[in-house]
Amino acid sequence: ADKKAESKPAATKTAVKAADSKTAAKKTDVKTPLPIDPSKYQGVYFDPKHPKGYRALFGSKMQLQDDPKGKVFDLPIKVQTDKKTKATKILFDFEPKGGPKDVAGILAEVGGVTTLTFPDGNVWKKDSGVIGVYKDGKTPSYTRTIRANGSGFTVDLVNGGKTVTVAAKSKQGKILFDFPGKLQDPGTLNAKDNTISFGDGNIWTKF
Repeated sequence: ADKKAESKPAATKTAVKAADSKTAAKKTDVKTPLPIDPSKYQGVYFDPKHPKGYRALFGSKMQLQDDPKGKVFDLPIKVQTDKKTKATKILFDFEPKGGPKDVAGILAEVGGVTTLTFPDGNVWKKDSGVIGVYKDGKTPSYTRTIRANGSGFTVDLVNGGKTVTVAAKSKQGKILFDFPGKLQDPGTLNAKDNTISFGDGNIWTKF
């Protein structure tokens, strides 16, 4: 009888440990740190504090606009890896627009969505679908940023130090781009491969 009584607390402890391990696993699964990989942080993000604006991250800078009629800022960013947690963090310098310097956003993945979480609790979510930052197939050092604009899109063609902004819209499964001298040029989106292909053989690949 004494042995049976002693076995109950042991079983209870085992059950508690199992429950604790499950709880810990769930907490760990909420945010999985991403490795320091440019293809993960580069893209167009939605900021809930500025729902009509955008944040486009590519290379060592961020292009930011708080609302459609507001000023466009090009702000420097730095990508670092936390030595303790191994998580990727982005350092933002908001001084040019009157904000603080070296604000760290932690890069993570939540439910398959890439996010940036800031010290004040604000969370930016990376846009999916056609919206994002692409590298040009013919000149990989050139980037193409596609962001939402009403029912269509605004596209920034960043060619080295020169940027050309054009309009685009979706129609019958195609993305029609108003390139200079080539209006309504159709591009085909491949959502699986994250690419947009054109009739001249050029293929844009999303970061």
